[in-house]
Amino acid sequence: EQDRIAKEKAEMEAKAAAKKAKQERLAAEKAEQDRIAKEKAEMEAKAAAEKAKQERLAAEKAEQDRIAKEKAEMEAKAAAKKAKQERLAAEKAARAKATEEEKRKAAMATSSPSGSSAADRLKSKLPTKTITSWDSEDFNFGRIKEGDVIEHTFIVTNRGDIPLIISNAKSSCGCTAPQWTKVPIMPKKKGEFKVILDSKGKKGPITATVVAYTNTKRGKSFLTMTGIVE
Repeated sequence: EQDRIAKEKAEMEAKAAAKKAKQERLAAEKAEQDRIAKEKAEMEAKAAAEKAKQERLAAEKAEQDRIAKEKAEMEAKAAAKKAKQERLAAEKAARAKATEEEKRKAAMATSSPSGSSAADRLKSKLPTKTITSWDSEDFNFGRIKEGDVIEHTFIVTNRGDIPLIISNAKSSCGCTAPQWTKVPIMPKKKGEFKVILDSKGKKGPITATVVAYTNTKRGKSFLTMTGIVE
């Protein structure tokens, strides 16, 4: 009986030891799984933080590029404006100088011993008409929608030896409005003659002519805009 009891006790202790060993193994496995899960979560958090950092840096660089581009555009516009102002100032100075020179010559002629006869001879030698050449006297704007407004600038060059004056302009219809250089265009210089065409109420083929009156031998130039209004 004692042997049986001892045997049962040994079996119970063995089972208890096996159960304890199993629990310890399961606990160790769970601890390992928890460690792995924790490491994975930390790695994912680091990856997310790195991605967020890269996106932030990319956004900052894009903003810096945009600001740099806007700055470059503003500087280019300022430079172009300055160059235009300098060109206009130089042309104004040249016109003023030419006017003063003409006044000086006229004063010298009128103050000469021969009086008005000398002035008349000088006047007869001075040219009263100039010569022009247009980059083009015709502009085809193609097809446009009814109601569209078209603008085109014709460029004229003074090929003569005296200032070119565009004294007036007349349109063939009320759909066009001319705008031109009001100051004299000095010899070898260029001037602009803008024509604005309003197609409101127009349909089909259209031809609009503007006459520019100048101090040339012909006395006027015909500038034409053609196209189709749909």
